[in-house]
Amino acid sequence: MHWYHIGDQESYVAICSGGKGQAPDWQGSASGIKHVGIVVESIDAIISRLNKIGYEVDHWSGEHPYRRSAYFIDDNNLEIEFIEYFTDDRVLRNDYSQ
Repeated sequence: MHWYHIGDQESYVAICSGGKGQAPDWQGSASGIKHVGIVVESIDAIISRLNKIGYEVDHWSGEHPYRRSAYFIDDNNLEIEFIEYFTDDRVLRNDYSQ
């Protein structure tokens, strides 16, 4: 499966090629929307608010020096990523080699 980001360093849509099955299934290989990313000021505040209404973190992103994100699954099985950045440098924010 290949990932493609359409947009720029500020905002983009991530899509993937190939796959089988029905979307959404972020863990599967189906083509379609895998997740929606939302930039937030404080990941801890968002998690606290979502926990209070019954949503739990599905999983965390890997460790990264310039960002932290948590993933939730909504009632329609859509994965939503909340991202907190620790720098304004767009190159560092989007560095996936770390």
